[in-house]
Amino acid sequence: MIGTLLAERYLISQRLGHGGFGSVYRARDERLHRDVAVKVLHDGAQGAHDDLLQEARACTAIDHPNVVLLLDVEDGDPPFLVFEHVNGMTLAEMLRARGHLTERDAAAVATQILAGLEAAHGVGIVHRDVKPANILITAALRLKIADFGIALRASDAPTRNQPPGTAYYLAPELTTLGTRATPQTDIYAVGVTLFQLLTGELPFDGETAWHVAEQVQTHDVPSIRNLRPEVSIEMQAIVEWALDKDPDARIQTCAKFLAKLGELAVSERIGQDGDSSITFALEHAARH
Repeated sequence: MIGTLLAERYLISQRLGHGGFGSVYRARDERLHRDVAVKVLHDGAQGAHDDLLQEARACTAIDHPNVVLLLDVEDGDPPFLVFEHVNGMTLAEMLRARGHLTERDAAAVATQILAGLEAAHGVGIVHRDVKPANILITAALRLKIADFGIALRASDAPTRNQPPGTAYYLAPELTTLGTRATPQTDIYAVGVTLFQLLTGELPFDGETAWHVAEQVQTHDVPSIRNLRPEVSIEMQAIVEWALDKDPDARIQTCAKFLAKLGELAVSERIGQDGDSSITFALEHAARH
């Protein structure tokens, strides 16, 4: 694929990542002289054409600076999507570089994720795979939600064959087949991400997806303050609310989640524990 010119326009130069349905490449738009990201579906991927159109429709329905911008869609052979190229790193890469973030930086990161999801939910789109690997960070420290490949409209039929998303970030109700993804399942995934940002660890882990699902269903959320005592009681309470096993008792909207984080910032209870972790991580990545 490297060196391939797609649609007589996009020159593939580097593979950036890959998954079960396709790979993402860095490419040069020879017509407009700019770098782009091209997502090419694997040959023979089941439902590849429908998946491509589903992701394209989801992305074009959302207009928000915290959601990656779709530039083009090509329905040829192979079919592919063209996105803005984010010259930075993923949130997962930043966590590997840093380990965890300060409480202030974790709140700032969660705020940007929630803002993008609020826009998606506002047009009826549920992402279904919110996780650090799907959050891109620009050099200007703006976060962008990517990979709407399994996103669905909230009105779509429930999942019948396999729970959507990644096991560590799946809400308890999604581990039951036939349960519909909702905005509250995305909110749960943000709660897991925020837990990970604050502690450097996942709330539930295991050798297999089944073991993780069993813990999610039956185990209490570990105490953040046992892992990092400097995190405020108020922040721990917000994360636990987002991770409530009962979707009806969970934070119901991204707007409410944002409001609680805003109240925490205004109250100045968010700790000032060190230099900016985001800036540190980006600089660390640039040096390596």
